[in-house]
Amino acid sequence: MTEEIKPVEKQFAIQKIYTKDISFETPNSPSIFTHKWEPAVDFNLSTQVTPLDNSFYENLFNGHDYR
Repeated sequence: MTEEIKPVEKQFAIQKIYTKDISFETPNSPSIFTHKWEPAVDFNLSTQVTPLDNSFYENLFNGHDYR
């Protein structure tokens, strides 16, 4: 009896998540929260991948709000 050999699927798993650098500013806080809120989004995201060894990669995500 012959069994079908199924191809091995590649798997993706996040091993570690960390923050290298982060900045958050809220000018005029807390009085800014008393005004009517009219949200607008203008966000840029870039990525960079660096191989660490045979099977590990560092993935860098940079985001910036340009308001």
